[in-house]
Amino acid sequence: MSAPVLELTGIAKSFGAVRALTSVDLVVETGTIVGLLGQNGSGKSTLVKILTGIHRVDAGEIRFHGSVLESPVRHASRRGIVVIHQDLGLHPELSVLDNVGIGDGYATRTLLPRSRRRELSTCRRLGERLGIDLDPWRLVSELSPAERVFVAVIRALRELEPGGGDGRPLILFDEPTALLSAAESARLIAMMRRLAAGGAGILFITHRLAELMASCDKAAVIRDGAVVFESPTSAVSHDDYVEAMLGRRMSSYYPEKQPAPGGEPLLQVRGLHGRRLQGLDLDVRPGEIVGVTGLVGMGQEEVPMLLCGGAPAAGGAVEVGGRSITTVRDALESGMAMVPGDRRRDGVWTGTTAQENVTLPVLGTLVHRGLLRSRRQRARAEDLMARVGVHPNRPDLPISAFSGGNQQKLVFAKWMNTSPRVLVLDEPTQGVDAAAKHDLLQWIVSETTRGIAVVMASGDHEQVAALCHRVLVLHDGAIATVLEGDQVTEEQILKASSGLISSGQPTHDLTEHTRRIQ
Repeated sequence: MSAPVLELTGIAKSFGAVRALTSVDLVVETGTIVGLLGQNGSGKSTLVKILTGIHRVDAGEIRFHGSVLESPVRHASRRGIVVIHQDLGLHPELSVLDNVGIGDGYATRTLLPRSRRRELSTCRRLGERLGIDLDPWRLVSELSPAERVFVAVIRALRELEPGGGDGRPLILFDEPTALLSAAESARLIAMMRRLAAGGAGILFITHRLAELMASCDKAAVIRDGAVVFESPTSAVSHDDYVEAMLGRRMSSYYPEKQPAPGGEPLLQVRGLHGRRLQGLDLDVRPGEIVGVTGLVGMGQEEVPMLLCGGAPAAGGAVEVGGRSITTVRDALESGMAMVPGDRRRDGVWTGTTAQENVTLPVLGTLVHRGLLRSRRQRARAEDLMARVGVHPNRPDLPISAFSGGNQQKLVFAKWMNTSPRVLVLDEPTQGVDAAAKHDLLQWIVSETTRGIAVVMASGDHEQVAALCHRVLVLHDGAIATVLEGDQVTEEQILKASSGLISSGQPTHDLTEHTRRIQ
């Protein structure tokens, strides 16, 4: 019996004091598809980076076809290990042929240039191997999302030649179906099965439980950096995987959820369209927290900017207190503020002090006769920093002197300075430590008792369930499910995001869902 394509034993990896992987044991046999599930931050991305040579392991052993690989893994593709990322890394204005060949550097070779005829033959041969028919001269920008994934797979196979692990490569698919429709996902899964039948080992990372159970021979769940559950997909239900993904949690970590308020909506959204978002309808009342969530690429990422006029809407209307919002100025003047998801890019003004950051939105009110009243500015900053618990409370310190969690608190303080009526949160605790996360969530709930209406766009299902009165789950850009009251649980959100329930109620069992995507 041949050795497994991949065998991981006790893989551990830390970044400073943060333990990304604690002990990962996993086996991928030849000709099989193994699914890997896990919440955001569970360690999946770190594992992929270890297998492709980006990170070195701290402990553990990697075996590929029975041979121990050194870490960091060198020349992974030459050995027979390739990854298809969700961000495919294709150039949209180049042809299929050029995108396939560029990974091998043929376009840069001057002494021994490759034959275009030979490259064309290789591209077509690999397409036939995958059972797909793509015009090699077509621009990638003209392809469907699924066809772009196929191009990335052809390029990966091209990089494997003449290696490929003795014809039995390990191919990592890192959430390739996140941006695909059910029909496109089915095409990709069929291609994966074809690769496995040819002797490849497939590691399929996905959040979509139904398609995982329809396509994988077995699946493993990674939680807090360790594989905590592993079983053939035929032997367990989707509930077993959900339970393994959730694990035990500390409910007291979160603030007590307040009763859902009544009254007239302060924020009203009708038929809002973006690039992927399709017809979002949303009402938020004073004191209410409404969550918008879904899997990566389902459209929730667009919601914050569209609500606040930071991105042009393709259709629909947003109103705060009856005032139409089409620009950022409209949003600010109506009492809307947004905490952006990318703190470093959009949230803080680097190279300046905490004081300058916190008071930036109201700087005009601190100027008298053309001069900035610095004492008043400092006092305002100290007060706001104290309210959100920034440590140290030193307005004069540069932003770079504060930890990530305290920088995020400064972003909150900056927008609190505008006395918002509506607060839009985009991944509000992304990239912060547990203590800062606790403080920020407590602050969000405390502000709702003052009558602020909150929209929270987040992929953290546990957090959304703990804070939100109502949750809109998006799928393919449209509202697939609205959860309210007792339905707002992490398990229900996870199931709805994976397409297992709709309209807040189970609409079909797993067998039916599996049949539909095959």
